[in-house]
Amino acid sequence: METNSFNFAHPIGPVERLRRAARLAVLGGLALALTACGGGGGGGGGGGGNSSPTASFTATPSSGKAPLTVALDASASRDPDGSITAYAWSFSDGSAAATGVTTTKTFNTPATTVTVTLTVTDNNGATASATRQVTVQANTVPTASFTATPTTGKAPLLVAFDASASADPDGTIASYAWTFGDGGTAAGATPTYTYNTGGIFTATLQVTDNEGAVGTASRQITVQPPTGSVNVTVTDNNGQPIPGVRAVATVAGDSRSGTTGADGKVLLADVIAGGGTLALSRDTFVSKEVPIVVPVNETVNYEVALVRVTRATGGVLTTAVIPGTLSADGKTVEFSVQVVVVDQDSNAIGGLTAAAFNLPGCTPNPVTSGPECVAASVGSDSSLDVPYTVLGPGTTPPPSFAEIPGGLPQPYAAALAFDQSTSISSNDPTDARLFSAEEFLKGLGPDDRVALSAFADDGATAGNEALIPEPPVTIFPVGAPSFFQQSNVSDLFPTLDTLAVLEGGATPLYEAICRVIDFSSANAPAGPRKAVVVFTDGRNQPGINVGSYVCNTIDGAVARSKAQGVDIFTIGLSGNVDGLALGTLAAEGNGVFLFAEDVSQLITIYGSLGNLLSRSLTTYKLTYRIGTDVAGTFQVNRRIRGTLGVNTGTTTVNLPFVVRIFGP
Repeated sequence: METNSFNFAHPIGPVERLRRAARLAVLGGLALALTACGGGGGGGGGGGGNSSPTASFTATPSSGKAPLTVALDASASRDPDGSITAYAWSFSDGSAAATGVTTTKTFNTPATTVTVTLTVTDNNGATASATRQVTVQANTVPTASFTATPTTGKAPLLVAFDASASADPDGTIASYAWTFGDGGTAAGATPTYTYNTGGIFTATLQVTDNEGAVGTASRQITVQPPTGSVNVTVTDNNGQPIPGVRAVATVAGDSRSGTTGADGKVLLADVIAGGGTLALSRDTFVSKEVPIVVPVNETVNYEVALVRVTRATGGVLTTAVIPGTLSADGKTVEFSVQVVVVDQDSNAIGGLTAAAFNLPGCTPNPVTSGPECVAASVGSDSSLDVPYTVLGPGTTPPPSFAEIPGGLPQPYAAALAFDQSTSISSNDPTDARLFSAEEFLKGLGPDDRVALSAFADDGATAGNEALIPEPPVTIFPVGAPSFFQQSNVSDLFPTLDTLAVLEGGATPLYEAICRVIDFSSANAPAGPRKAVVVFTDGRNQPGINVGSYVCNTIDGAVARSKAQGVDIFTIGLSGNVDGLALGTLAAEGNGVFLFAEDVSQLITIYGSLGNLLSRSLTTYKLTYRIGTDVAGTFQVNRRIRGTLGVNTGTTTVNLPFVVRIFGP
């Protein structure tokens, strides 16, 4: 090979300079040829040029939750004919680039996929690239789940909560937070909580995982309010139990109700604890409402007295045909009627005028049995019953209207006689006659006397036997009958109460009146007015012992009354009542016919009975003239029936009466 050497110190001639220029041209052309064939960067082809490097790297891990830190390692990259001099990393999320064979990168945006690109450069400047994807996952929200035991119950209600079923699929639960719907809170997986008030509450669990994600769950807890019980005892103003009273306890808008039994008691359970009201009501009584306080899980007792409803009423004291007014043709007649009117407090109503009294005409009802306007006698049929009209006030003395003041109270000895036959069960199903009589007994004066009797007899059919101790008439006490006075009259109250269950048998009405008259005549003190006061439906239905009766007719009873000087007072309660018999007994027995249209008037009647017996009430006497188109209707011994209406100013009182036509 030729060696070229240059001696720059030796002068070169022209020829030599041309030779050297030629050599440089050849060398330059060779260099250009080599460059065109890929020289300088490696390259292939025919001669040993520079080879490109190979880029390769790992990303560990290639996926995970943000913030995700990934280790990037490009040590597997190669340069076959040299060395790699530079490693450049770039990221598709736009974050900062990096360099180096190895590096770490943190990705903070969840739910993204980032492309990582590695570019390597060799010692000759050749480059190569490689890419990988890194998946940044989002944190999974934890699942909140819990049980509550129990979910319903009465306050105070202790509930156990258990959140152990809660889970975090990609981590752990870091905390448990509870709200219970009533302002209460708690922490932890298994708290307990007490609900002290009633209501529907939403219990909510919030779980937080180790990365701060939150999951929630809720359940409803139904809590019945705390309760207690109210034991109610209801009595009347005589201290006697009242059955059938509806009792309603209301607290916080919630009510519990029940009805008193025969003992006047009722237990109201599960009443909300706290302050409220107890409302009591029953027909024939004034409703009442009282405040109550119900303690938690305790029974509180309330005793309440109810006042019976009372209504104005009255009675007919005397009736009489005015002598000389019976027309010869029997078509017209005049009569007087003396009445008493009392208010709801059993006090006589004075100051009424004639305009307050009204006597309507009478027209028989063809559907009703028995005479309604004119009767031949008690117990007769209605074949002669005819209508009559009121022609006006009578014109013959006494005057057509007069108010008669009551006198000073006079002592009396009265024997109460109660119908205890089977028929009274339907006529007085609530035993109003018995509790009303207690009002009379409580008003007994110091010089007054009272006896108690009951009547019924064995009937002819099986199952219709008398239940009183000594049929047909029992005068109490059994075995030692007597009159009671103010100091010991309360001893009769238990006996009256007992009569409520002693109903059965036939009705020996006239026999009972006669026997009680005989007892009164023989045992009542001398001097006071003597009377028998009979509560009955007025139907005389003798029993099987009629053969031993001392009397069994209305005339016999009236005759015994007059002979012994014992007046007859009759009391009837609306229903299947023989008003003709009751009116006749009172009118002809020098007593008073008292008729109650309902129980409220019956209480008033017995409340005024003492003043009636003592003749101390104001009364009214009225005279009326009536007429009929049927000749011969009004005859001696026939009886006229009617009902006098009285307007008290606040209500109308109806007073039925019977007038017997006596001869001259």
